[in-house]
Amino acid sequence: MRSIFSIDGPLYKFFGTFANLVILNLVAILCCLPLITAGTSITALHYVTLKMVRNEDDHIVRQFFKAFKDNIKQGILLWIPLLLLIIALGFDAWLLRYAPDTVPKVFQFVFFAGLFVILLVAVWVFPLLMHFAYPRTTDYIRNGFLLSLSHLPRTLLMAAITFLPLFFAYVEPLRSAVWLLAIGLSLPVWLKTWLYNSVFKKLEPQDDEEEIEEAAPLLQETDPEGTAPETQE
Repeated sequence: MRSIFSIDGPLYKFFGTFANLVILNLVAILCCLPLITAGTSITALHYVTLKMVRNEDDHIVRQFFKAFKDNIKQGILLWIPLLLLIIALGFDAWLLRYAPDTVPKVFQFVFFAGLFVILLVAVWVFPLLMHFAYPRTTDYIRNGFLLSLSHLPRTLLMAAITFLPLFFAYVEPLRSAVWLLAIGLSLPVWLKTWLYNSVFKKLEPQDDEEEIEEAAPLLQETDPEGTAPETQE
């Protein structure tokens, strides 16, 4: 019984993790308020949650802002096109709900197909950004698409974790407000990190002290010299 309440016990670790997620959630929300930096904020959140999952977290707020600063340019470049697509798809969704007769069936199919593809790619893009360094921004989108196909069941689960809370917030905005402010961003990201952590480990070099010479075939093509993408520390 004493081990349960000890510093190394599961109860202490649970409340410690929960407190860290609450802190991270508040910081991430603040950094999302300038909408243009929302992608960078999510990237930094992935950076810290991966550290947490691997028991490498230390000074989580400091780690968050380090990752935020390091990825701000790429994060904005990836986020702006995604944001524009979300706005366009949101307008299409509004038409389908309130004026369905004005949207031809073929466009409805294109809408749902596009939404599905964007959803699958989006769950991988920002985790890739925070952990791997590619020479081109489009490499993150390309590899996100390839990873979504090669790990489809995992991708679908990650997508569900991402968008079910958002759907609940849309249906019950008042009831979900407290949840979203407390852990609405950080908890889904933390859960997804457990899913993609093993995938990333297979793509990383086996020995961090050796020069990176090869990568998994899936990502190898992105570097024109045929070397592995560097991992970001």
